[in-house]
Order: sequence, then structure tokens, then C-alpha cells
Amino acid sequence: MNWLLSGFIVLVTVVYATPSVTIDVSPPSPKQGDPLWVTVITNKPIQHVAIRFNKRAFNAFPSPIKPASVWVAPMGIDRYTAPQSLPLKTTVTFTDNSVHTDTRSLLIQDAQFLQENITLSPSKTTIHTNTKSRNTETARIGKGFRTLSPERYFWFPFIWPVTGRISSVFGTERRYNGQPGWKHAGIDIAQKTGTPLKATAGGRVILADALTVHGNTVMIDHGWGIVSIYNHMDTLAVQVNDTVNHGDIIGTVGATGVATGSHVHFGISIQGVRVDPTAWLKLSADIGL
Repeated sequence: MNWLLSGFIVLVTVVYATPSVTIDVSPPSPKQGDPLWVTVITNKPIQHVAIRFNKRAFNAFPSPIKPASVWVAPMGIDRYTAPQSLPLKTTVTFTDNSVHTDTRSLLIQDAQFLQENITLSPSKTTIHTNTKSRNTETARIGKGFRTLSPERYFWFPFIWPVTGRISSVFGTERRYNGQPGWKHAGIDIAQKTGTPLKATAGGRVILADALTVHGNTVMIDHGWGIVSIYNHMDTLAVQVNDTVNHGDIIGTVGATGVATGSHVHFGISIQGVRVDPTAWLKLSADIGL
């Protein structure tokens, strides 16, 4: 045997069997505005996972609390997406550069959004129709929602920032003083001015400012493309680049900006898609974030 080894170079090649790939989508029958959680599980080391859905590209991330062969992708269905069947394509690239592709159809259910008429006072109408301020603020907030940090800053299920009466639900088609508006991008929680507001989860503050239309506003980057927003606050207790933990006080409830009463507008965006916060809090608890 020794003479054989001395005369030849022995090559050892690791050959993987055909990979077993499981892709789970939760919820399996989503509605307009719902969040999605895609989990990719395989017996072969993964280099990268890419997902395309509804003409968008979504990122997936290696799970830090599971083996390297488990990747997850938080996603969202735009509230303006029409009820229909849409393809969800997942491309898994392994460390040996081989590729596995999975394409399946998701049937998007009708969320049956409500309608709401809002009457603004003359002073609030002046703020509401301030196109320059609205456009400037929308651009700032939109940039915040496009934040995509590969780090995960949250380690517990997301929580409500405050308890109170839900005065306006997600997706409500609004009309202001009889004029068409848009589908509500979050939920409004009515509560007394000065009531403390909590961070829905751990993260990094990416916006904390007094805005004209949206009122005093805080945005928190939770990582993995998940961003929360809190509008119409009375006071702010955080600054940009502050690190907050799950449940930390970030300010108080108010009625600043275009607000007809004391409340907080609470919103969640996932990889640039605004989703129903109620559905996201439930999903985060169901999957045990």
C-alpha cells in the first residue's frame, strides 16, 4: 500500500447527492397587504438565495439560529396588488455553484378594504394640501423604507407600540374632505396625548424629526429589510443612530401633522413593501421570531 501511495497523488472529491430542498411560504393563501415569510431548507450548503415575486426582487438571509442550509426571506404583498394568482420564483445557489429553482403560484386573496371619509379642519386642510412638504417628506420616508440591512437587530416577536382603540385599519380607502386619497399604509391607534410609545422591536433609529404633514416621526430599522414607522407623535425620545431594544420608550402619542385626534400612525414595511402591521405582529409570533 505504501508504494502505491508514494507513486500516485490521491484525490478525494466530496460529491453531494441531489439536494433535498424544502420551501415553505407562510401564510400559504395571503391577502392584499399581507406579510410573507419564505423559508428555504436544504441538506446542502447554500451560497445565495434570490426570490422574485410580483415584479420585485427580494433578498433572503441565512438564519443565525439554524444551520447554514436554512435561509429565510421576509416579504410583503403590496396593498395595491389585484387579487390574482402570481408566480413566486426561488433560486437557490449552492456553494459548489449548482442551482436549484422552484416556481410556484400564490393566490392573492381580496382583503376587502374598507372606505373612510375624513373631514379636516381649515388648518389641517392647509397642511394636507402642502404639496411641497408632502413630496419632501414622502421622499425621506420612502428612502427609509428602502433600508436593507443584512444584520438582524430583533430577537423577539414584534409588539404593539401602545394599546388603544384602532381608529383606522390598514388598507382603508380614504377620502379627505370628499376628495380621493389613498389606501391607508398603516393603522391608527387612538390614545391620549403624552402616552408613552414603545419600539415594536429592537433596531436602529434611522429617522427622528418633526415633519409638517406626517407630524413628529420616528423610523426604526430592524434589519432584514423590516422597518417600522410612528407618525403624529407629541414628543420624541430618540435620535438618529440610536440603538433601541424591544419595548424601549421612543416618545409619546400626539396629534401633530395632519391628525384629527390624538393617536399614533403605526406602520411596517418589509423590503420596501408596506404591510398590515396587525398581520405582521401575528406572523412574527406564529413563526417564533
